[in-house]
Amino acid sequence: MFWSAIDALDVGAIFSLPLKSGAATVGVVDLYRSTPGILTAADLEAGMTLAVAISDQALQFAAASASYTAEAEIAFAPAMRRETHQATGMIFTQLGVSMAEAFALLQARAFAEGRPIAEVALNVVQRKLDFRDPGEYPHPEVSNP
Repeated sequence: MFWSAIDALDVGAIFSLPLKSGAATVGVVDLYRSTPGILTAADLEAGMTLAVAISDQALQFAAASASYTAEAEIAFAPAMRRETHQATGMIFTQLGVSMAEAFALLQARAFAEGRPIAEVALNVVQRKLDFRDPGEYPHPEVSNP
């Protein structure tokens, strides 16, 4: 599914570098380039240096934006909203997976349905979407029993 989404783009390689705060990974930086191949040691070092430099700012931004409501969504960071965190916790509880896996499942569902993460998260929080049976409730307008 991912490949079909980027197939028309001029992407030859994709790299994800962790954003860390202490021992915790707080996100990733994705790098794209048009030519295939691996990163050189110098490129990887430069990327990791940049990732370290922005990790604390990303964590501060995530903490600050978590208090925004749906009406005050930040267009460039909808995944940082309160409902997204709540939905991640609900999926964590529903499936007994890690928080990282729960968030990845939320992202995957949004991607697969072509909807914003904030919209899918709101459906989870409103109990219109239950991840225990993802095939049973494919549309946000259908409520769980």
